[in-house]
Amino acid sequence: MIDKEDLKNNLEMVQKWIGLVDQKVSIFLAFQGVVLTLLLPKMFLWIVKNLFNFDNKELILLVSGFVLIIFSLYKSILTILPKLSKSKKTKSITYFKDIADFKFEDFKKILGGINLTEYRNELIEQIYLSSKIATRKHYQFRDSVFIFFIGLFLLMLNYILFYI
Repeated sequence: MIDKEDLKNNLEMVQKWIGLVDQKVSIFLAFQGVVLTLLLPKMFLWIVKNLFNFDNKELILLVSGFVLIIFSLYKSILTILPKLSKSKKTKSITYFKDIADFKFEDFKKILGGINLTEYRNELIEQIYLSSKIATRKHYQFRDSVFIFFIGLFLLMLNYILFYI
């Protein structure tokens, strides 16, 4: 049987994974901001200059590129926004939102009456739920990066094919 300390170490490791992906997304959002800051003014001038010269292929590539970049920003922001709900009906003694919802005296009383098996089960549940959060965040981050570079590629391809 895994002891309480091993479970706490496992939970800390999963929470570090969540923190690391949040850091990566923050860096990527900054990168997206820099790219868009450099790209948008030039793209805007180019679009205004050629507004009536676009054919359907150009317009499809242009709109697709912008839509993908905006969707990538959306996915990046979703990755770092906290989801504070959970599906469990009873309050957890290891989930920060549930702890904050307790009155202090009630929380002290509950902690005083919990046995080791119940505490282990709480830790196991937190490991499980945190792992699901970490997995969701990593997938959203991966998708955001992939979508962003596809959108950027489409915009560059449009420029190269039709204006160079």
